[in-house]
Amino acid sequence: MRIPLPSYLKLFLFVFLFFQLLWGYSQTVTKLFDFNAVNGKRAYGDLISDNTFFYGTTTEGGTHEKGVVFKIKVDGTDFMKLHDFNDTDGAKPYDGLTQIGAELFGVTLRGGPDNEGVIFRLNTNGSNYTILNHFSGNAGGSLPNGTLYFDGTFLYGTTYSGGSNAGGGTIYKLKPDGSNFTTIHSFSGSNPINGAQPQGELIFDGIYFYGVTFNGGTNSKGIVYKIKPDGTDFTKLLDLIGNNGVNNVEPSALLLHNGFLYGCGFLGGANENGFIYRISTQGTDYMILHDFDISSGIKPHCKLTFVNEYLYGTTTAGGLTGGGVLFKIKPDGSDYTVLYNFGTESGYNCWSSLLYRGNHLYGITASGGSNNDNGTIFQLDDGLPLAVPNFDKSVTISLYPNPVKDILHISLPENKETKVKLYEARGRLLLEQTIYNSALLDIGNFKTGVYIIEVGNKAYKVLKQGGGF
Repeated sequence: MRIPLPSYLKLFLFVFLFFQLLWGYSQTVTKLFDFNAVNGKRAYGDLISDNTFFYGTTTEGGTHEKGVVFKIKVDGTDFMKLHDFNDTDGAKPYDGLTQIGAELFGVTLRGGPDNEGVIFRLNTNGSNYTILNHFSGNAGGSLPNGTLYFDGTFLYGTTYSGGSNAGGGTIYKLKPDGSNFTTIHSFSGSNPINGAQPQGELIFDGIYFYGVTFNGGTNSKGIVYKIKPDGTDFTKLLDLIGNNGVNNVEPSALLLHNGFLYGCGFLGGANENGFIYRISTQGTDYMILHDFDISSGIKPHCKLTFVNEYLYGTTTAGGLTGGGVLFKIKPDGSDYTVLYNFGTESGYNCWSSLLYRGNHLYGITASGGSNNDNGTIFQLDDGLPLAVPNFDKSVTISLYPNPVKDILHISLPENKETKVKLYEARGRLLLEQTIYNSALLDIGNFKTGVYIIEVGNKAYKVLKQGGGF
């Protein structure tokens, strides 16, 4: 016999389920920081971390309203503005930073002697700001965009325009001291069948760089491509498709996972509100994983983040509050779930990728917050299917040498077993394995720079020196 629920209990369950739906299955977003006109505003680039500080950029704000470089502790305290751009030394950094030791490297879309953007370097304490290269629209390109990639010898990046082939943009490299600047590829602006106007950061698998373009290709909607670091073997992997006749799909930067490239389209898809897709590194097995709609978020711009069997990302609009959502989806396209609906107070309009650190996801928004809609830094707190610690924080772990060149020694207390994960400063997982008592990790082939290693529930900053691809 079914016993009817009392009216007050029905009302309680209705309200409970409504707010579960509204706020994303009881996920909690904690706002760590509010931007304002002085310390920066309108952040679009990704955060990076050395496990003590986050480092990032804003496109606007600062003393001269041309954007800033900043750092802030991972708990949201001790915000410090490292540099105010002033047009002469660069303006409007839309992208994240690359850390090499105690130095930060980045690009600005505008500013510099010809107002076509610059490549810059500064120390993590804000000192020694240096322009490594300024662009002028010639064969080297103009309007640099995309976070720089460091392979241990060269920094690699792209420009949206310029180059030696009718202004279709370039791929370039240079050394961290600014020397040996070289254009390794010029996209065609006059006959862009192989793409034009590259955007988003390059990713590397040890043999090829992979990237996307805003324009060009068979459908004039952009392409996915790969190219070797010396500029040879350029290959178009995919012509992006959009149902509309005017707009580009505006692809995001790519994520490489298990032989597949994953990306988002800002527009396009069945509902013309964006989509998630994947394709193999060989250019086969293309698949649309998800078409966005207004209720579940629209217009994604982020590079996806892979954590424990799920892809995590954000949309810039849509959802129940209109400010976009934070979502997860499995790599096969199943189990799409809205984890959080962004609102004015938490921040909204999130263009950047999510950064995974210490069982939390962190991000940055371009709008919202408590200071005149200038954006926020946030943390996703609970409900993530992330690693569970298997020993107490008081347990002593030995990890040496640090800095390390080749072999990293890890020692646990007797009869202890745990997972070890190694991350780039930008948050990409590079290595994961289970160890018992002790282990020797060979990281000799990794590039020089700062890494984060998680041993159980403890995290350490490791400086890799010498060698690497």
